[in-house]
Amino acid sequence: QLKIGNNDTQVTVQGGTWDVHFETNSTGTTGSSNKVTWTGTGPQITNTGTVVEDIALSVNAADLASATQPITATYTFDIVNGGSIPAKVGSLVGFAQNCNNVTASTICSGVTYSLTYASNGTNTSGITSGQIVGATQNEIINNGGSVSVVLTINVPNISQETFTTEAGSNITIPFTDGTITFDQA
Repeated sequence: QLKIGNNDTQVTVQGGTWDVHFETNSTGTTGSSNKVTWTGTGPQITNTGTVVEDIALSVNAADLASATQPITATYTFDIVNGGSIPAKVGSLVGFAQNCNNVTASTICSGVTYSLTYASNGTNTSGITSGQIVGATQNEIINNGGSVSVVLTINVPNISQETFTTEAGSNITIPFTDGTITFDQA
């Protein structure tokens, strides 16, 4: 008998690691007006880096009434691929703003927000899924790579007349979550 292998021939494919997560690039910062304050702890990265939460801010009514341009708050962070498997953008679900149960609907509808995904260091646009812009489906972040992401919230200047008509007390504008789902590339 001539044997090759003698029942111990095998190939082992090493397992990969999956680790796509958020990392803080900067703390919550305000625009040049400095008239926005993050409430509570401000934006926090939690749940082993997969969730950014506590994105709640407060704006003074008098500041809005006297502003000549929108008051802006931004929060910058990175999406990092710390694993050994390249990841690609699978789907995007944008934020949804719900003004239905907000008494001051004019004020509510005036607030804008975006999540800008910076591809190769350049902010791009083109995704219309909610307010997530810049990312393209199937875009890859190689293992060891990262992409900078900027959350921007703009609160427009609102006339005193609008406040008098619509806002007798604090106005809270609710948003649903925005989600970027990554798949194995």
